[in-house]
Amino acid sequence: FEYEFFVFKETPESVREKDYRGLTPMAPGWFGYSVIRNSTGNAFYRQLLDHCRDMDMAIEGLHEETGPGALEAAIEVSDALTFSVLGVLFKTYAKVVAQRHRGHHAPVAALTIIRTAGVNRLRQNHVQGDCL
Repeated sequence: FEYEFFVFKETPESVREKDYRGLTPMAPGWFGYSVIRNSTGNAFYRQLLDHCRDMDMAIEGLHEETGPGALEAAIEVSDALTFSVLGVLFKTYAKVVAQRHRGHHAPVAALTIIRTAGVNRLRQNHVQGDCL
């Protein structure tokens, strides 16, 4: 199971002031799987991976996705009930870690930015189609 989501250089207050429009992405441009972007944001990645590990949530992959500020996290496959619990924990702690990390904001919700890659959806690769 994968979560695609965005991280913005915003605070909870600034996103509300902007009415959730015109947000500044954590990283600019369309550089999916970028070693440079992953390396410069390594503190955020490390914190998120450490939190997930501490909660016994195995993350198989965490990387930049194509799109400004887009990330993708692959949570280890498990049964539906376990994954639903892990999904809620991941979404919550991705937000917490983002806010702790230099005032970033990670709205792990559907369709934050329309017409761009990484539209914040749960992707079930073993089922035909996407769950939106």
